[in-house]
Amino acid sequence: MPRMPIERRLAVWSLPIVLGACSSAKDQSLASSAPPPAATPDGDDPLAGFARMFPGEWQMTVASGTSMFRTWHRGPSRHSLRVVTDGVGAGGEPWRELEVLYWHPGRQRICSLHWSCYARGVAAAEVRWIGETVQFDSDLHQLRGRRTLRSLWTFTGPDTYHAALLEALPSPAATFTPLAEWDLHRRQPPDPARSLAVDGVDEPSGLLGPLRHLLGPWQERTDPANVAASPLRVACEWMPLADVIQARVAASSQAGDVPLLDLFLYHHTGTGRLRCFAVDNRGHVHEGDLHVADGGGVQIDLQSHGPDGVLGHVVRLDFDAAGAMHQRVWRVDGDRRRLVQDRHFTRSGPRR
Repeated sequence: MPRMPIERRLAVWSLPIVLGACSSAKDQSLASSAPPPAATPDGDDPLAGFARMFPGEWQMTVASGTSMFRTWHRGPSRHSLRVVTDGVGAGGEPWRELEVLYWHPGRQRICSLHWSCYARGVAAAEVRWIGETVQFDSDLHQLRGRRTLRSLWTFTGPDTYHAALLEALPSPAATFTPLAEWDLHRRQPPDPARSLAVDGVDEPSGLLGPLRHLLGPWQERTDPANVAASPLRVACEWMPLADVIQARVAASSQAGDVPLLDLFLYHHTGTGRLRCFAVDNRGHVHEGDLHVADGGGVQIDLQSHGPDGVLGHVVRLDFDAAGAMHQRVWRVDGDRRRLVQDRHFTRSGPRR
């Protein structure tokens, strides 16, 4: 494989070449314990084509001999997947990316949101299948500006696929110019799994620093007399390098925790704002801006997308002197707000 300029090699992993409640008209919380909707009569699953990515992990090795490894994880419903890429970059530096592949109920198409450690890349893509090829059209924001990219991912066997990356360069025709091509193959993941920790880096600083008190496991406080209650658990952790805070909300039960919501907090390089993105167990998509208030409280202004349309919500997280967290959710209708959720959480373990 010919050696390419460093920027092009890095750009390959700065967008997804592998893609790999509040939204109801009824009053639902962001972490509804209601079961997800049943599959359509014909068994239609919008992400069914990506079932072939399980099990195992996918490896790409560059000419220098270093490798990237990509693993796939299921979301709280069949409507989303989470993908982690880690390894060593061409210059020997640690490398990390995170992306979410999901069905958008409002746009009625597969989409993705992707974060890269290179140039603080944040990319949003629309995804479509063309036979055995998946096409990703991405709007990528990096420190140097905005780029329009396309990646084509073609299966060449049950355990291999070929990825091609192209960029729409400024020109009257705005044609896509090839940047790079790669072959990836499935392999057995290591046991135990590789650690995602980074030496010398324990918690977020800078842009996400004001949110570090969110990290750790949380347990909902419930009334001991209410034996029928299913308290919520929240596991909130920071992914170094990709610089994303991710959380999974689950309901406790005797059979084990039931995933309800995957949530991601990040700084958008293009808009300069703190953002929130979430997918719940009913396939609803929630996205909006995040603001840190005086005293460390957090407010998230959300647009929640579901099959019944778009609803506005405000989520408020406040912390007391002992570190306990108070969460409230309001339904927004014009200038009116109505409280639809009020929960209290205590930290159940050390911050991670």
